[in-house]
Amino acid sequence: MSKKPLAPFEEWPYRVPNFDATLKKMKELVEEFKAAKSEEEAYKVYKKWNKLSDAFADKVTYIQVLFSLDTRVKKVKKANDLLDRRLPEVSALNVEFAKAFLSSPYRPFFEKKVGPFLFQMFEYSLKSFDPIIIEEAMKDNDLISKYNALIASCSIEFEGKTYNLPQLSKFMQDNDRDVRRRARLAYDNYLLTKKDEIEDIYDQMVKVRTKMAKTMGYKSYTELAYNNM
Repeated sequence: MSKKPLAPFEEWPYRVPNFDATLKKMKELVEEFKAAKSEEEAYKVYKKWNKLSDAFADKVTYIQVLFSLDTRVKKVKKANDLLDRRLPEVSALNVEFAKAFLSSPYRPFFEKKVGPFLFQMFEYSLKSFDPIIIEEAMKDNDLISKYNALIASCSIEFEGKTYNLPQLSKFMQDNDRDVRRRARLAYDNYLLTKKDEIEDIYDQMVKVRTKMAKTMGYKSYTELAYNNM
């Protein structure tokens, strides 16, 4: 049976992730996996975890794309703010599942069933996040959203018309060198008007990310960032 064609993005129903329900189910699945009495039982829980994670990730991505398209829509901004606050809680439970998976007595079975690469991914997930940095992760998410909103709200005058950054970028890639130069100059001059706001966000990001890295035992955020890649 062929799969139903995916509807155009514009026709997707507006759905905000239910964090309470998702976190509750995630906790239940972590415990189910730990309590599995056989390889088959553990594999069934693993498949349920993947199904839950995929469905949740789709809703998260949907909100993030909407926010990137227009950061001024109130209901979308409210939903994105919710993601900023609560996604670190999901990351914390992902870590719990990763720990359970890596220490599973059925590891040889899973290595044959799904391959050893999945174990490497889980090992890196433990190096890239720890529940002890939830508060800093929330702050980092908030700063990223503020920066994205600031850039998305660009209103730049060029050649007698007003453009946002994505619209102006086509002129910065124009075949005419002078057009590229003037477009870049218009963009840079606009950013200078937002200099204080951008510098404040960057300053806070550096402090928050440095604290995250130090808390997890890294010398700098660079090491943590590599593990997040």
